[in-house]
Amino acid sequence: MADRTVKVIIQDAASGEWGIPEFQRHFEWKHEQVATLCNSLYKDLPIGLLTVWKTDEYNDPQTRPVSGRIPLWIVDGQQRVISFCILLGCKPNWMDNRAWNEAFKKRIYLNINHDGEATISRFSKKASVKIPLDELLNKNPGEAWRYVQAECTEAGILQSEKGSDLPVSAFRILDRVVPVTEVGEDKAVEEIAELYRRLNQQGTRLRQAQIMLAYVSQYNRGWVREEFYPFLENLNNKDEWELDPAHVLQVATILAEGKARVGLATKPDMWQSKVKQVWPNLRGAIDSSILHLWDRGITDQDMVPSSYTLIALFAIQAKFMEKPSYDFGRVFKWFILANLSGRYGDAPLETLTSDGREIYQASDLDETLEKLTVDWSKESLHKLLGETFRDNSSQALLLHVLLWSTRAKDLLQDLSISALTQASQSLEPHWHHIVPKAWGKANGFEDCDKTANVTRICGKTNTRSSLKSKPPWEYIPELSIPKERLIQHLISDKYAEKFMKGQPLSPEEFKEFLQEREDLIFQQAVPLLGL
Repeated sequence: MADRTVKVIIQDAASGEWGIPEFQRHFEWKHEQVATLCNSLYKDLPIGLLTVWKTDEYNDPQTRPVSGRIPLWIVDGQQRVISFCILLGCKPNWMDNRAWNEAFKKRIYLNINHDGEATISRFSKKASVKIPLDELLNKNPGEAWRYVQAECTEAGILQSEKGSDLPVSAFRILDRVVPVTEVGEDKAVEEIAELYRRLNQQGTRLRQAQIMLAYVSQYNRGWVREEFYPFLENLNNKDEWELDPAHVLQVATILAEGKARVGLATKPDMWQSKVKQVWPNLRGAIDSSILHLWDRGITDQDMVPSSYTLIALFAIQAKFMEKPSYDFGRVFKWFILANLSGRYGDAPLETLTSDGREIYQASDLDETLEKLTVDWSKESLHKLLGETFRDNSSQALLLHVLLWSTRAKDLLQDLSISALTQASQSLEPHWHHIVPKAWGKANGFEDCDKTANVTRICGKTNTRSSLKSKPPWEYIPELSIPKERLIQHLISDKYAEKFMKGQPLSPEEFKEFLQEREDLIFQQAVPLLGL
């Protein structure tokens, strides 16, 4: 096959001349990677070979079935081809509007600073003129030059010689010739899937599970497109849970063979038959687990410090949820303890491999939880609560769950924490330091970053200047925050009264406040964790 210019490749991607086979991954490049590719094209640097496959036998695309002529399938280079399309603002035929709109957020700009110097890069807030590159490249060079000159004149910028030339010279990107190799019709899908794996193992390293999806599509044509990806996309759209495909496949291999390492699963048996056998139960377990987790305050996967705890939880749910004596509450206690203790911290995959084997071999939930016992005590809990607070940490997970369980309401809005998780962005939950960190530092109050000084309120409340710049004995009476709200946030009656009356605390009294609130959090956590 003859090499092609970037412009022709974009046209082929948009028209359906080229397509994506089912076993390909989705678009995953970061914004910086798109920008780097664009600059490599502009500077005439190597960008690698594209590999396409010509066949009349295979017609299993990544998204929707192809009608009419079977396209040339992109085996290696999809990320680059979609990036080409972003540069011109031209949607590839295989992407739906939602996927394209997400990819197009990575568009590239011509940025011109106040000195008239121009660069092609991501959107720059500091630039005086910012023009999407796709807008320029869809004009002719003369129109593009005049458009940029008009924008610079309006911004009061006199362009440098280099900056003035860039809008026209950028068109060389579209004329850049890209080497393309074509794999012939004599290659079967099994050989192409193997080629895909080898190419990606030698170049951009894929996660093992992405390569396993090539095995699945090889043995079960249409399953990845029609079952696997739609399920994950539905979770994201409906429940806002964006699960990693690798983790879902790990649950499948645990259920089918007791193996957490997908690369060790039996081939072809695992991907030819076993994955489809466990799939109905697996997807039902994930759906029900997410529902149970949401009911207890965990509304998306980003709140969970260790994603491996989710893999184990889904596997336990899938294996035992139909048993008469099954109790998700017990599994939830284990799940929280596993996160608090850092069960999958030091050697995560090795621990998950052992746990997966135990789950696979266990006959009931009692045996599973006994084998997966978490070494955690009241002393361990006290130590954790005394540590510095961090977003998305185990302390954050525990505190959020506790405030959810007490039906705590925002300090000002008459809305519970559970309601805020479903609200607009301005109302969604934020972490709030009861004594503001900046104020505490300026006034000699130490330990403002401790867990006992943190609570959960809505973003609209948290951005109030008084809550960010004043101590609680000033902003609580000023905003008439009722006592019952403070009690819900695990502030003791004693200190709720002090704050409402505007009685200031000394640095020593603040330490006493922290200790008292830590004790209240501890008392709430003990029954939850079964300690």
